[in-house]
Amino acid sequence: MVTTISNLISRLPRLDDEPAWAEFERRYTPVLRRYFRRAGCQDHLATDLTQDTMERVALGLRRGAFRRDRGRLRDWIGGIARN
Repeated sequence: MVTTISNLISRLPRLDDEPAWAEFERRYTPVLRRYFRRAGCQDHLATDLTQDTMERVALGLRRGAFRRDRGRLRDWIGGIARN
Protein backbone atom coordinates (compact mmCIF):
# COMPACT_ATOMS: atom_id res chain seq x y z
CA MET A 1 0.00 0.00 0.00
CA VAL A 2 1.19 3.48 -0.87
CA THR A 3 1.47 5.55 2.28
CA THR A 4 2.18 9.11 1.15
CA ILE A 5 0.82 11.34 -1.58
CA SER A 6 4.39 12.12 -2.73
CA ASN A 7 5.14 8.43 -3.13
CA LEU A 8 1.83 7.89 -4.88
CA ILE A 9 2.39 10.79 -7.29
CA SER A 10 5.85 9.52 -8.18
CA ARG A 11 4.43 6.09 -9.07
CA LEU A 12 1.35 7.12 -11.05
CA PRO A 13 3.04 8.04 -14.36
CA ARG A 14 3.80 4.31 -14.69
CA LEU A 15 0.36 3.17 -15.82
CA ASP A 16 1.29 -0.47 -15.14
CA ASP A 17 1.80 0.19 -11.39
CA GLU A 18 -1.48 -1.45 -10.38
CA PRO A 19 -1.07 -1.03 -6.59
CA ALA A 20 -0.48 2.72 -6.99
CA TRP A 21 -3.49 3.13 -9.28
CA ALA A 22 -5.67 1.07 -6.96
CA GLU A 23 -4.71 3.35 -4.07
CA PHE A 24 -5.31 6.43 -6.21
CA GLU A 25 -8.78 5.18 -7.19
CA ARG A 26 -9.57 4.27 -3.58
CA ARG A 27 -8.73 7.80 -2.47
CA TYR A 28 -10.17 9.92 -5.26
CA THR A 29 -13.12 8.07 -6.84
CA PRO A 30 -15.45 8.68 -3.85
CA VAL A 31 -14.41 12.34 -3.71
CA LEU A 32 -15.17 12.86 -7.39
CA ARG A 33 -18.49 11.02 -7.21
CA ARG A 34 -19.56 13.22 -4.29
CA TYR A 35 -18.50 16.31 -6.19
CA PHE A 36 -20.60 15.38 -9.23
CA ARG A 37 -23.59 14.32 -7.12
CA ARG A 38 -23.50 17.63 -5.21
CA ALA A 39 -23.38 19.41 -8.55
CA GLY A 40 -26.76 17.85 -9.29
CA CYS A 41 -25.79 14.88 -11.45
CA GLN A 42 -27.77 11.67 -11.22
CA ASP A 43 -25.90 8.54 -10.12
CA HIS A 44 -25.22 7.16 -13.59
CA LEU A 45 -23.95 10.51 -14.86
CA ALA A 46 -21.79 11.03 -11.75
CA THR A 47 -20.27 7.59 -12.34
CA ASP A 48 -19.55 8.38 -16.00
CA LEU A 49 -18.05 11.78 -15.20
CA THR A 50 -15.91 10.28 -12.45
CA GLN A 51 -14.55 7.68 -14.87
CA ASP A 52 -13.89 10.33 -17.53
CA THR A 53 -12.10 12.51 -14.99
CA MET A 54 -9.94 9.62 -13.79
CA GLU A 55 -8.99 8.87 -17.39
CA ARG A 56 -8.00 12.49 -18.02
CA VAL A 57 -6.02 12.54 -14.78
CA ALA A 58 -4.18 9.37 -15.83
CA LEU A 59 -3.31 10.85 -19.22
CA GLY A 60 -2.23 14.13 -17.64
CA LEU A 61 0.00 12.37 -15.14
CA ARG A 62 1.56 10.31 -17.89
CA ARG A 63 2.32 13.50 -19.85
CA GLY A 64 3.74 15.17 -16.74
CA ALA A 65 1.00 17.82 -16.66
CA PHE A 66 0.81 17.86 -12.86
CA ARG A 67 3.61 19.80 -11.24
CA ARG A 68 3.74 19.65 -7.48
CA ASP A 69 5.53 22.99 -7.28
CA ARG A 70 2.43 24.63 -8.84
CA GLY A 71 -0.11 23.33 -6.34
CA ARG A 72 -1.84 20.42 -4.72
CA LEU A 73 -2.88 17.26 -6.52
CA ARG A 74 -6.48 17.56 -5.34
CA ASP A 75 -6.72 21.09 -6.74
CA TRP A 76 -5.35 19.92 -10.08
CA ILE A 77 -7.84 17.05 -10.16
CA GLY A 78 -10.63 19.46 -9.18
CA GLY A 79 -9.76 21.65 -12.15
CA ILE A 80 -10.00 18.68 -14.46
CA ALA A 81 -13.37 17.71 -12.95
CA ARG A 82 -14.76 21.23 -13.34
CA ASN A 83 -13.67 21.45 -16.97
